[in-house]
Amino acid sequence: MDNFDDRLTLLIHLSELSNNEFAKSINESKSQISKYLNNQGKPAYDTLISILTKFPDLNARWLLTGEAPMFLSPPNVLASGENTRKINLNRIVEMFDTLFTYHAELEKKLQECEIVYNDFKKELLGST
Repeated sequence: MDNFDDRLTLLIHLSELSNNEFAKSINESKSQISKYLNNQGKPAYDTLISILTKFPDLNARWLLTGEAPMFLSPPNVLASGENTRKINLNRIVEMFDTLFTYHAELEKKLQECEIVYNDFKKELLGST
């Protein structure tokens, strides 16, 4: 994930918070979070610190650059209690579903770009 807005979208989704709840949890306005999600700005240092404080297992390098892994430690799927284990497994499945959906969307956009490029290339080379 090359863009901060994509990484923030995934983080909010995995946190199971609404955009508004997420904003409140890091002492940020909903409108500012909306700007980040729409790639209309980058968060200030204080906002990044708030996110990393709220999610202590989140890898700061992933948040800033997209470099894997997303988390410093794997989700605790062996936690005591069947409910905790089930919740963690559901989150892992949901995370992969989200990633595969995102990948499929990118693949579709890439194919669309390739069609436009090939049409442009034919037009450009045909006119010389």
